[in-house]
Amino acid sequence: MLKKLLPHWLNAALLVFATAGALWFLLDRAWNPGWLGHLRIDPLVYHARAEFFHEHGSWAGLGFNEYQPGALWFFAAVGVAAGDLSEFDDFLRALMAVNCVILAAHVLLAGIFGGRFAPWLMLALATACGPILLFRFELFVSLLVISGWLLWRSGRLAAAGALLGFAVSAKLYPVLLGPLFLIDAWRLGRWPRVATGLAGWGIGLALPILALSAFGTRPCEVIDALRYHFDKPVGIDGFQGSLIPVLQELFGIPLRNAPRNGIYGFDSDLGIAVGLIAWLWVPLVLAVMFLVRRKSGGKAWPEPAALFVIFGIYVGLGKLMAPQYVWWAVPFLAFASTAVFSVRQLLAISTPLLAALAISQIVYPLNYSEFIESFSGQPLANRLFWINATKNVLWLLSIVLAAVFFLRSPKKPLIT
Repeated sequence: MLKKLLPHWLNAALLVFATAGALWFLLDRAWNPGWLGHLRIDPLVYHARAEFFHEHGSWAGLGFNEYQPGALWFFAAVGVAAGDLSEFDDFLRALMAVNCVILAAHVLLAGIFGGRFAPWLMLALATACGPILLFRFELFVSLLVISGWLLWRSGRLAAAGALLGFAVSAKLYPVLLGPLFLIDAWRLGRWPRVATGLAGWGIGLALPILALSAFGTRPCEVIDALRYHFDKPVGIDGFQGSLIPVLQELFGIPLRNAPRNGIYGFDSDLGIAVGLIAWLWVPLVLAVMFLVRRKSGGKAWPEPAALFVIFGIYVGLGKLMAPQYVWWAVPFLAFASTAVFSVRQLLAISTPLLAALAISQIVYPLNYSEFIESFSGQPLANRLFWINATKNVLWLLSIVLAAVFFLRSPKKPLIT
């Protein structure tokens, strides 16, 4: 609408002004004590990793580490930007500055490759997520994933695979794109294109790991970091964290708190039901992938709407739904924009999504200490439990609406 009503230069100027305003708002909230307290905990660890590397020029002797190779190199790069690592606040400012630039790049890519609403929706989603995006490295990984996806849709599978492989070296979630990536490579040119795509993916994944090894990290340490993540309890933030306490209350089964591996969570005593709940996302994601390929007739790269649904299911129904994880999915809704959805459908999807993102900040970080403490007593008696549960329901509602609208859409996916 804006592009139709305004000259191109004026629309661009308004977008620049809005981006600057959104970044100022996020930075202002970031330094507010109500947000800063919990949000600064993870960057303290990032700083320690960067300080160790810059002091020793090696990763040897780092000791226990939960972060994957790509993430460690990101921390080291932020350390270079910070210059003096003796003060944590200098590192934190550098991390925020880097993330501001990366977020602006998200808006720019949405403006170039998305629909007319794409950059504006990207800004709205980032603002609703809150300042947590400036304290984590989700923006860095999502920029790699989005850039890889854009190369993928243009048929440059080697470069796309390299970026997606590098993204997996920092966060595991982009591996969900693997099946669709290989199917599309086969469609484009059978075994030669599959080999090209796999080679690119392998190089992107291997380089950060090999570089880490060259600077003193042993392979077993990388494996230990992955193992650490697979042994986490059910997090209190996600859908499982809302559903399982209700079920155990109904059956009279007390919760067993199990805060470990950096997660405030619990171990459930619901038996086989827990396994069914914990892995429900797998058949749902596979079903969406099958329907996406069937809808496209095997002739198109995955639509951003489909990727929003796939990542959204994984985030919403997985064991953990840390507040920053939502960014794995939401940028693709901005790219979907009106390419598939009507304006009315886009509003129906984005309204509960924006509400979920905004509500989540009431729980984390503003009242997270109280939320944690409630699980030592009667969590269902605490208002924060139900606020968090509302957030989870709104998230899933948005994903369901996106899936239904996309799969019923008469519009054909874009073709490479």
